[in-house]
Amino acid sequence: MDIDIDTLKGLNTILTISNMFEIINNELTLMLTGSTMALIGGTVYKVIDTVFIFNGQFRNKFEALVIFLGAMVITGWATLSVQSFWAEIVTQLNFSMFDLIGAALIIGMIAVNNTVPNWKYLDPKSVIVYGIGCALILAL
Repeated sequence: MDIDIDTLKGLNTILTISNMFEIINNELTLMLTGSTMALIGGTVYKVIDTVFIFNGQFRNKFEALVIFLGAMVITGWATLSVQSFWAEIVTQLNFSMFDLIGAALIIGMIAVNNTVPNWKYLDPKSVIVYGIGCALILAL
């Protein structure tokens, strides 16, 4: 029985993808918690070039420091609640590989749109990604 190099490369790719999804499945609660906290953290204040904006107003360096440290403490505390929330959901549901990819697409697109102030959540490109994510979650 001869196995050529291309067959071995193909098997290696399949094993690598399989391992990647196993890691995602094992660490899903942590990844969902991190994504949620990134979305929450991104809404507390905005930083644009040399400007720090909080509550719609420009802030100086000392105010920015207090706001930053306060946000760090509050989001650190909130992380425990968010992690408990996601852990309960993940243990109750049995996610497939397609569910994970679909959820990652949806959450990822929301996170990307959230990071750029002028990007819209419902532009045609985002809607396509949301649709693909929903199709993966619902259809498979």
